[in-house]
Amino acid sequence: MKKTLCVMLLLVYVMLEGQTVRTARHVVLDIDGGVDDARVCASLLSCPDTEVMCITTTHGILHAEDAASKVCKMLSHLHHEGIPVASGRDTTFEASWVNAVCHTAYWGRDEDTLRCEPCGLSPEDLMARAVLHSPMKSIIVACGPLSNIARFISRYPNASLRIGEILWSSSMDESDYNLTADTAAYHAVMQSGIPLRVVCEGECRVSENDICHMYKNIDAPASRLLQGNAHSIYPHKPPFADLTTVLYLYYPHMFHSETKDNVTYSIIAPHVKKREIIEALRNVTTGAFYKESQMFNCTLDRENMFYDDVKSIKDSVISRYGHSEWRAFLIAGELHGHLGVYAVIGVKMGQRVREYMGIGIDDVNITSYTEPYPPYSCMNDGLQVSTGGTLGHALISLAGGDSISYSPSARFTYGAKDIIVSLKPSLKKEIDARIMDVVINYGIGTVQYWEKIRELALEYMAKWDRKEIFEIKSLSKELI
Repeated sequence: MKKTLCVMLLLVYVMLEGQTVRTARHVVLDIDGGVDDARVCASLLSCPDTEVMCITTTHGILHAEDAASKVCKMLSHLHHEGIPVASGRDTTFEASWVNAVCHTAYWGRDEDTLRCEPCGLSPEDLMARAVLHSPMKSIIVACGPLSNIARFISRYPNASLRIGEILWSSSMDESDYNLTADTAAYHAVMQSGIPLRVVCEGECRVSENDICHMYKNIDAPASRLLQGNAHSIYPHKPPFADLTTVLYLYYPHMFHSETKDNVTYSIIAPHVKKREIIEALRNVTTGAFYKESQMFNCTLDRENMFYDDVKSIKDSVISRYGHSEWRAFLIAGELHGHLGVYAVIGVKMGQRVREYMGIGIDDVNITSYTEPYPPYSCMNDGLQVSTGGTLGHALISLAGGDSISYSPSARFTYGAKDIIVSLKPSLKKEIDARIMDVVINYGIGTVQYWEKIRELALEYMAKWDRKEIFEIKSLSKELI
């Protein structure tokens, strides 16, 4: 009886903690708009095993509203529009002397703000919603004054119990803006009982040229964006001040730590070489340590692996959509038993959802609203492969009942993020017309039929950009 009870409690715990097995870190990011904040933001967004649950902005290097606008540019530029943003309130303390310089920093194109804007919640409300819906304890990464976090702790003491640690960039001396701008907030956070870890670079010497050279030599969306910020605005100290939070998050062994008065101070250890730091930051920006595959240790792009028709689109697909989508196409094709158009749509939909929400594989719950018969139901195989939300993980279900209006669409839920994604009606109409032409000309199930369906699948695999073929509707409530 006791053994059965223990098993039942374990199962309940697993269900309460959520299904996630791949997302190792759940982060609330609080920034004040500095150039090094842009680097922290882009770095965390580049890691498939890290979910940035929300981003809040505090008055500091920039005014909170200006910083929020820049964050929205970056999220749109990197196609992570599903990550909510909240703008803090301006305060009476003076903005940093680098305010004017940071206004010129590049976070994305002006037109990108049209696809993303701050939500209607305050930073403390958004933080509470994020951490209360997180499947595990969250980490707050703070790259500015602690004003928003102090208000969150004061207003939501129960929600703050869901915080595992606050990781704060600060040198903790009178020259440190993050501390002196709002000392009262620091004392409130320190006395809250939430573990506070202060990280800084110490005596480490990494130049701006080192960092810019690193970004220049990384072929990834985040690094290409960051190449626009090519000059240090911090001549009096190393330019990666806030990047120490990222470094600690992934490489804590590089730091020497001591605890005093309920605060842990972590400084880059003297023995850590500059090249080790650059390599670590490179690994984070490229997601090098994240392994999406379980059985093969390669990128599945060797020429001799594929039939000629697949080989002919390989380079184009990888170049335009990335290795992750290419990998999902290959696995979905083998799982499905043939190359089908709607299986391709399912792969692209799943990839778009992960990108939009900023989540990893095996994370999201799916309710599919597509028709329960081929060719439309083929979409479900593509969804399972690209998200990891399989029947075996109990993460996908098929909607049923007379009230359901079927379409190539699905609902995706993870934490506080809840969306419906649908194939644009005009594109569904095009697919259906072309499949009908194949049926009329060759019949159903003939050799020629399957050959033509394969041609269509490969065409859409190469032709349709996942960022352009879907309509996304948010269902997330503005309430906590």
